[in-house]
Amino acid sequence: MKGTSRIVWSGLDEFGAQLRASPVALVKDALEIAREAADGAKADMHYPRITGNLGDHLHVTSGTAGPFAVKATVVNPAPLATIFERGTVARHYFTKKNGVKHLLGRMPAGNVFIPAVIRRRREMYERLKAMLATHGFTVSGDAG
Repeated sequence: MKGTSRIVWSGLDEFGAQLRASPVALVKDALEIAREAADGAKADMHYPRITGNLGDHLHVTSGTAGPFAVKATVVNPAPLATIFERGTVARHYFTKKNGVKHLLGRMPAGNVFIPAVIRRRREMYERLKAMLATHGFTVSGDAG
C-alpha cells in the first residue's frame, strides 16, 4: 500500500528561540551566584584589627570570562596578606652591634582567607547545580 508520510513539527521555532536564549539566561544566573559567593567569602573574612591594613584591602571583582563563562574573584593585595595567611617559620638575624644571634620566632598561619573561600565555593557549586536543574539540565556528581 502506497501512502505518504508526513511529519509536523509543532513549536520548533519556539524551541529554537529557547535554545538560543538559554546560554544568556544561564550566564546571567551563574554570574549572580558567583558574585554572591565571592561577596559572602569576603564578608566571612575577619582579619584582626591592629592597623586595619589587611581587611581594608579586600575587594571582589566579577564578570564574564567568555561567552559562556563567568568569574568572581576575591583579592587581598595587602603586602602582608600572604604572610598572615600562611604564617612564617622561625626567623633569625644577627645584630651588627654585637654579633649576637636573636630568634624572632614564628608566626602561625592566620587561616582567614582560604577557609572562607573554600566554604563559599562549595556552597556556590551546590547553588549552580540547583540553578542548572531549574533550567532543565540533569546534574550528577560533585565538583569536588
